[in-house]
Amino acid sequence: LLSGLHRRGAGLSSFISAGNRADVSGNDFLQYSFEDPDTDVALLYLESLGNPRKFTRLARRTAAVKPVVVVKGARHSGTNPPGHAVPVSRIPDTTVSALMRQAGVIRVDTVTEMVDAGLLLAGQPLPAGPRVAILG
Repeated sequence: LLSGLHRRGAGLSSFISAGNRADVSGNDFLQYSFEDPDTDVALLYLESLGNPRKFTRLARRTAAVKPVVVVKGARHSGTNPPGHAVPVSRIPDTTVSALMRQAGVIRVDTVTEMVDAGLLLAGQPLPAGPRVAILG
């Protein structure tokens, strides 16, 4: 991931690999991203949301000032992958999608899409005003 970002000319203000989240969670990273003036876009790969209420609050606040792009792993399985210490979220995927949408999070399906979206968003300002249309 890091070498791919470097090859594409992406600058990173920070990179966190939280592993089993013993010390740092996705919510902690959202808080840090919100407060860090050197972070233009927050990119996260999450196997679970941790505390969904806290995630929603932090994601909404962060997404109001800078884009938040999330790949939610383990979308189709309700079991933990072999060797994973972090429990897979039991929240239905449709609920996770709705929660992210309401919080202003851009949800993507793959790490490649996350990187592509991050590079695009880092080079573009957030839309402002009521005259914005996004066609897909």
